[in-house]
Amino acid sequence: MGAKYKAYRSLNYKLPQTSLGWNLYGAGFENMGKNGQPEAFPVPEPGDDQLLVRIDSVGICFSDLKVLKQGRNHPKLYNRDMTVEPTRLGHEVSLTVIKVGKNLADKYQVGQRLAVQPDIYQQGKSTAYGYTVPGGLIGYHLIGAEVLETDEGACLLPIADEMGYAESSLLEPWGCVMAAYTQRRRLSPKPGGILWIIGQPGDKTDFTYSNGLAP
Repeated sequence: MGAKYKAYRSLNYKLPQTSLGWNLYGAGFENMGKNGQPEAFPVPEPGDDQLLVRIDSVGICFSDLKVLKQGRNHPKLYNRDMTVEPTRLGHEVSLTVIKVGKNLADKYQVGQRLAVQPDIYQQGKSTAYGYTVPGGLIGYHLIGAEVLETDEGACLLPIADEMGYAESSLLEPWGCVMAAYTQRRRLSPKPGGILWIIGQPGDKTDFTYSNGLAP
């Protein structure tokens, strides 16, 4: 591990005054950033109920392309004027807490590693991180009530220090894969439908199917 990377992981460096980010101002790649380039944004100070976080890695999801294609017509952007209120893609993120507002000091610590559970709801309305709420295509940004005070509580997940940055960014997409196989609406085969059971030669495993297969 190089000295610069060690300093990065241990937060042993001077915090920059600005950070590059890719705001999205409308549909199409031409509306991402300014003149095809990222923009420099001031690294802000957190308020009493906010965290300043550093984005360590961010994944690009196919659903990001849908936002790029649809712009303000995307269901989670609610037809807002993106030239005035842009969003920022990037919901598959690994982050590190850089500064903690005084009202959050009992819950979060500087250097703590976190991931975001982006499927956020506020008062029953979908306000997903990386869609309605600007996401992680930026070096540093603030996290406040939009992520910490949702219908399900704080949408931040603790990460073990030994987990890699890119590995942590895969928590959200891997969770989607797992959820696809645990949907409660699929507890039994569709009436009159087809169930495909795949085995292999020599497999001596006993399989018991107790729901939906009775004659």
